[in-house]
Amino acid sequence: MLNLDAECSARDIAVTAMAMFLFWSERPERFLSDAAFRLQLVKRVRALSSRHSGLRYDHRTGKQERVYRELGPKAGMIVARDLTAAFGGAGLQLAELEKRDQERKQAMTDEINQALRELV
Repeated sequence: MLNLDAECSARDIAVTAMAMFLFWSERPERFLSDAAFRLQLVKRVRALSSRHSGLRYDHRTGKQERVYRELGPKAGMIVARDLTAAFGGAGLQLAELEKRDQERKQAMTDEINQALRELV
């Protein structure tokens, strides 16, 4: 977490984490399990930093290739726990507000459609 903080702003971390919770709330079928969601949460947040990847030289092609460093399962779950504790509640509240906003828009559209039907 300290490496992330050194390279990217707290705002970027918060926005990314809450966006993942919003996505999870809207499309839970995209994740096979809660553990799969937590793993993706950690990957998306780590991707904000350049430390999640490195370069290696490929002797066959003579070029450098990007390689992605994976966290061990235990370390990933620790980071996921911290991110969930920090941003989970706010992310789920944001998802609830978004759902209510969509329902209001749908109700307004239904009212307008009903009024137009009554005019005809």
